[in-house]
Amino acid sequence: MHFIATTTVKHATTQLDRIFIIHPVNCLNYNNALNLQQTFTEVLSFSPTLCIIDLSKVYFADSSALFQAIAVYKNAKQQKCRLVFCCLQPSIKLMLEITQLDRVFEIFDSLEDVLKQCTKIKSATFLLKKSKQFSNVLLDFL
Repeated sequence: MHFIATTTVKHATTQLDRIFIIHPVNCLNYNNALNLQQTFTEVLSFSPTLCIIDLSKVYFADSSALFQAIAVYKNAKQQKCRLVFCCLQPSIKLMLEITQLDRVFEIFDSLEDVLKQCTKIKSATFLLKKSKQFSNVLLDFL
């Protein structure tokens, strides 16, 4: 399993906001859920203002993934980084509802919804500038 984290630099009137999008794939279970937290820790080293975890390609998650999601949430809060989840598959959404974590995490239906609400960008054009390979993470700097 690998994670792809995409970072977006948005030009605001007076500042640059760093937005990271992490795209886990396949399943999040005991064997690889820790990778999500390690990936997120690497992303936090860039001091993002917003981190989006796009779960559109995750079809299964077990209880260890929930524990790692809580750990990621706590780390984001400590670093003053807004953490949101988007594009949940029905099974993942149901698991969060049963555990009532849907009341803790910010969850959006689509990546576009996140970007509209969180960044207040009406129209954006992103240019690929460079990419850097971490141990388990491909970060695309946009």
